[in-house]
Amino acid sequence: MSPLGCGGAALLGALLLGTPAAAEPSVWDIARDPPARARYLALLQAESSLGEAAHYRAGSRPWRYHLRAAMTSLEPHAKGPDPRVPLLLAGVLLELSDAWAREVVELLRPVLKGAIDPALAADGWYKLAQALGMLHRVERERAAWHQALAFEWRAGRRGYILYRLGDAELGLGHLRRATADFRAAISLTQDADTQARAHYGLGVALERQGDMPAALRAVWFAVRLQGPSPEVSILEKPGTFFVPEYELHYYQALEAMARAEHDDRISRADGLREAVSAWHEYLFEAEPAGEPWAANAKRHLAACERALDEAEPPPPDARE
Repeated sequence: MSPLGCGGAALLGALLLGTPAAAEPSVWDIARDPPARARYLALLQAESSLGEAAHYRAGSRPWRYHLRAAMTSLEPHAKGPDPRVPLLLAGVLLELSDAWAREVVELLRPVLKGAIDPALAADGWYKLAQALGMLHRVERERAAWHQALAFEWRAGRRGYILYRLGDAELGLGHLRRATADFRAAISLTQDADTQARAHYGLGVALERQGDMPAALRAVWFAVRLQGPSPEVSILEKPGTFFVPEYELHYYQALEAMARAEHDDRISRADGLREAVSAWHEYLFEAEPAGEPWAANAKRHLAACERALDEAEPPPPDARE
């Protein structure tokens, strides 16, 4: 389970995080590099546009207008010698659409091959890993997250990177590594969304290692982190994607099982019915695809159906 971008008020900070402020070029700088002033003005204009975008809801028309204005400012200078330009442009493109992921990879390759400031390197590897995740290149994504982690020193950012690294390890079937990464992420991050996502991932990793009680506790904690009545589950927030897409139903089934076990706001039978439905949804696509975790899903489906039979009273005509 991976989020695409930040959006909203967090946008400007997220895009500029790790990117040192542009210093106005001196007369000597311009003499050595005549386009330096134009690049500097493009960065200022792009930052101004991103500041405006941060006032609007992610995905709204004015939000997209201001992001495209930033993109227009930066694109003519993306291949120049200042790595801040392609790094900022990469962030804008990833916010606009995952359709730009391939272009972002090509944009960042030459930047990251050069000797750049460690803060810029951390930001570049971070954005490259995001783009590779969107392209479902999980092995390369994992390598990029490791590179980002090597340069990153901020605890909150390291927590998010470790969550994404755990998600990549989970996708590759490296369950123990995924478990360790999710737990490390949980210990570092203060962000509620990242905490919830890491607990969901931890739950799936534990379930696939056979520890169902611990898995359901982790997933239930993820549910509680979202508050009593979230407008939409973090599993279904815009910009959240699963690889493969039907993996969403696996998470939803475990969530329903956790709620049936722990949530006193719903009946056990209601939670089990949701779980049965989600397991069926998962198996409908996972079995034809030869998904290795379909066997787990079948076992849990059968257990939920048995528990539902016990939890639901028989209809009146069946008692006679």
